[in-house]
Amino acid sequence: AVRDGGQADGGGGGGGGGGAAQPRADSAENLKQIGLACLMYAGENANNFPAPDGEAGFAELAKQQILMPGQVYLHPQDKQRQVLADANTLTDKNCSYVYFGAGYTDNDKELAKLPLAFEKPGIVPGKLNVLFADGHVETFTADLKNSTALVEFLYKKLAYSERRYKAL
Repeated sequence: AVRDGGQADGGGGGGGGGGAAQPRADSAENLKQIGLACLMYAGENANNFPAPDGEAGFAELAKQQILMPGQVYLHPQDKQRQVLADANTLTDKNCSYVYFGAGYTDNDKELAKLPLAFEKPGIVPGKLNVLFADGHVETFTADLKNSTALVEFLYKKLAYSERRYKAL
């Protein structure tokens, strides 16, 4: 299914009433769409999630026309990035999320504990949505500066094995 990177399907109109919680929910929906696209990619690529890490991993989704660049890659509260007029590629200028699923497979028994993507730190200080490889999203209250800090935080929170922690 080719997507244009637009907003999440369903859920009715987007008019008002969302309050402060709405952007967090929209970001979680963006991450869920990205997660579904990654699982679809794995289904078409011998169970492997896109490689490499970073925007290039997301770009693999577009190359296979699973999830195209666009609004879905932007956090609703991100003031530093925007959809570019010629958005055929994903860069730091048009992507609010960090991907690090290279090396994951969709048949791993710990998919629910493997972080697949997350919001770039600082968009919403003190809060961070994290997409896990099974497709669920969790919001964490923590001031995390980078992916290393996120992995250390999750290692403590989710009790990774030492082997898994080193692999992340």
